[in-house]
Amino acid sequence: MVKIEKFSQDIYQIKDNNNTICFPKEKFEDLYYAVPLNSSNFLRLLQDHICTNSQERHTLNSMLDIEGDRGQILDNLQKQIQEMSYP
Repeated sequence: MVKIEKFSQDIYQIKDNNNTICFPKEKFEDLYYAVPLNSSNFLRLLQDHICTNSQERHTLNSMLDIEGDRGQILDNLQKQIQEMSYP
């Protein structure tokens, strides 16, 4: 399962059983205020704003592809963000 979680005071992670993408609190705040979005726009936000290089974009795509239905996974990530407390 792909999850988003707070790792430390200033670091958040998108992770599954095998991969992790870390990003700063400021970028999480951008996600926090952006959701809910349609799946395409949310994916674009993750790829363009959270992923800092092509390797992270590849890792994100791998996480989404391994789990199955991308749209459902992206919706689930947005729900997780909405349920988290303000950073």
